[in-house]
Amino acid sequence: MYAILLFQLLLAVFGIYGALKYSDMAKLYVPLGCLVAMFSIAKLEGRLTRSEGKKQPTENEPDGSDQNQDQFDTVKYILWGKNELMLVDAVHSVLRDLGLQVTKTPKYSTIDRIVKVPGSHMTFGMQVIGSQLEIKGDNSKFNQALQFEREKENGEKTVIIANAHHSISLAEREKLEDFSRDAIMRMEPTKVVGLNTLTLYKIWALCKYKGKDVKEILQLLFNHSGGLFRIEEYNMQL
Repeated sequence: MYAILLFQLLLAVFGIYGALKYSDMAKLYVPLGCLVAMFSIAKLEGRLTRSEGKKQPTENEPDGSDQNQDQFDTVKYILWGKNELMLVDAVHSVLRDLGLQVTKTPKYSTIDRIVKVPGSHMTFGMQVIGSQLEIKGDNSKFNQALQFEREKENGEKTVIIANAHHSISLAEREKLEDFSRDAIMRMEPTKVVGLNTLTLYKIWALCKYKGKDVKEILQLLFNHSGGLFRIEEYNMQL
């Protein structure tokens, strides 16, 4: 761009020189030609600047490929993540990507996130648990979720999202239970709902790639009577 400015400056100098030194019609045509050339160069420079602005991300904004990669890594983490704090953040990001309003709860709260569905009455209290084995009834975070169910004041639906058996393949996980029988028996009477992160992934993929309405799916979750939630029970398949 500096070269273009320098060239415009030279044209301006040459135009002034022509007006002073040349005679007859050249005295008019040389400055006029320089002005036309400077105007054309200015328009070209403007187009180039706008084109670069569209193609290149700003300093604080990642380009589309980086955003897609970050989203892919986040979704992958809800299926394979082993660090529970990072797993909570990954679930948070996936829920936000679905257009939900996700709020962190205060430190030492009995629940991880409060999730609201915009344009509806539905609010969820969500607890995220990671484990190499099934979630049992003596799990501390499981019991905190049951405590939240007893103490909640705003009618939230208590949901436990489990990333159990995270060290084995998804095909093998489909054959295993994410919650022990004892945990299920404690959830059902309290209307607490449990689902695994594979189900959360399926909900995300159905909404992102199959055009499903996230509100309709979450309405099913909100109205669930308690216990395990599987989208296959509602004839929804990826």
